[in-house]
Amino acid sequence: MVNNEFTRRAFLKYAGLFTGLGLIKPLSKADSLIPYENEHKFMGLYYAHIDAKGAFLLPDEFSDTLTSRDNTIYITNAAFDRCLHVYPISEWKQLRSKTANLDGMEEAVKYFLRRVIASAQSTKVSRSGCIALNKTLMGDAGIGPDTEVAIVGQLNKIELWSREEWKAVTDPAIIDAQRYEEALAQYGF
Repeated sequence: MVNNEFTRRAFLKYAGLFTGLGLIKPLSKADSLIPYENEHKFMGLYYAHIDAKGAFLLPDEFSDTLTSRDNTIYITNAAFDRCLHVYPISEWKQLRSKTANLDGMEEAVKYFLRRVIASAQSTKVSRSGCIALNKTLMGDAGIGPDTEVAIVGQLNKIELWSREEWKAVTDPAIIDAQRYEEALAQYGF
């Protein structure tokens, strides 16, 4: 993706022209000139094979989103689940800024910083959508080489689970369905 001042000026010039002709709606101050900036929509459940080196292919839907911008991602342990979180760089920066002013002496904050922030691995998504995991993160999530993973879209991030662990945490037979239903009803679901 070309990102330079000339391209930006040309975009603004033609956006103004098309707005003046009534072909597009003018932007309000709340709108962004760059559609979906800081808004990643990862949705869906997919399965992939982790090869012997710890690499796997993302589904096209996720790969296209990650490689259409900066293809740098951050992979961390989840705070409370045995899975990994994959953050696009813009989401990672937001998470880091939230942690900047936390009280580092509070036990919950220490835990979060040690479990999530300390585990962060910066990596790139290849043009083909391939990601390589390091062995430490794989071990923490119970993901081994030559295994299947569940790739789960969570709107602003992606979760990676061992297929067996994913089945265990999403099995309707083992959850307290009534309690979950009541809790979700508070949110209108």
